[in-house]
Amino acid sequence: MNPSVTQTRQLNGLPNSEQLKIFEKNCDPQPNDRSPALTCSVRPKQVSPVYNVQFSREQLKQRLTPVQYNITQERGTEKCYSGEYYRHREQGIYCCVVCGQYIFASKAKYFSATGWPSFNDVVDTTRINCKPDGLGCGCGGPLVLLPSADATALRSEVSCSDCGAHLGHVFDDGPKPTGKRYCVNSAALIFHSIKEKDGGKETEV
Repeated sequence: MNPSVTQTRQLNGLPNSEQLKIFEKNCDPQPNDRSPALTCSVRPKQVSPVYNVQFSREQLKQRLTPVQYNITQERGTEKCYSGEYYRHREQGIYCCVVCGQYIFASKAKYFSATGWPSFNDVVDTTRINCKPDGLGCGCGGPLVLLPSADATALRSEVSCSDCGAHLGHVFDDGPKPTGKRYCVNSAALIFHSIKEKDGGKETEV
């Protein structure tokens, strides 16, 4: 092909000044790009969510243990079979360790034999955020595997909707009726023992 023809086509394909303004407004360019407006259309700006409960880094390090901070703020994963609530059987509620939002009830907890506390449901789906996070056999933190019955199953990261704390992951290999397995780090939770009375009989929360 004639070089002059190729050059003409490339020039004709450049966006006009109005298009460039739109690209620059809506895109986050690569730091090393010489012509960011020509390439940034594939990199939309990442908008940080605004949470109802917010703490500074210094406040969080004072409130949390190093393990709790690593898991909730740095998306770490505790060693399997080591968590405080892995075999926990007491009746009550499990809340976010950072902000205290009530997320799981003991009646939804079950033994999954995966090494982490598992729940088949949340008390309200508005209390968590879920984001796709790779295959079920992928890492849930630094070199830590989160097993799934189906190695090709997609998993999603689960975080607290009030403060953004990382809790764990959810898989589609749980028991009925939900079919969900919320695989959660003990260090991301705090448990409160609660029993309700119904006609003189104690019932699960």
